[in-house]
Amino acid sequence: MKWVKCVNKTGYGFTYDKIYEVKNYFDWNGLKYIELIDDDDRPITIDMFPSHPNARLWFEDATADIRNNKINSILND
Repeated sequence: MKWVKCVNKTGYGFTYDKIYEVKNYFDWNGLKYIELIDDDDRPITIDMFPSHPNARLWFEDATADIRNNKINSILND
């Protein structure tokens, strides 16, 4: 996973529906974490799929969105 899209409207340094580049992706104790840069240029590490029952999903994989945008750009040029 190289790109993610923010799907949480609560903010906390990220813009809803904005695509962010994943700087690092790793597993730790069975949890999947991503490292990315927030809107204030701060590095942030986030649990990609929070296991807590009340936790909200922050990001979804946006690799397909990036690929489609590139294809459309090529076709429309």
